[in-house]
Amino acid sequence: MAKAKDKRSDSDEWKKEVEWSFIGGKQVRIKKLQTIEGIPNDEFIEQNADSIWLHQHGMVKRLLI
Repeated sequence: MAKAKDKRSDSDEWKKEVEWSFIGGKQVRIKKLQTIEGIPNDEFIEQNADSIWLHQHGMVKRLLI
């Protein structure tokens, strides 16, 4: 006999990753920005990483010496 498909438990997961907005009079889904402690990822890394790590990963245009 064929197995019955399980209900997807991921249906609630995508709801956490998107926000709804109106564009051109229609409601659309937009992916949320990823954040760490309420701060966007790039900004959090720039605030908490040392200058050498940032330079090695190409995130700083100029090192302050």
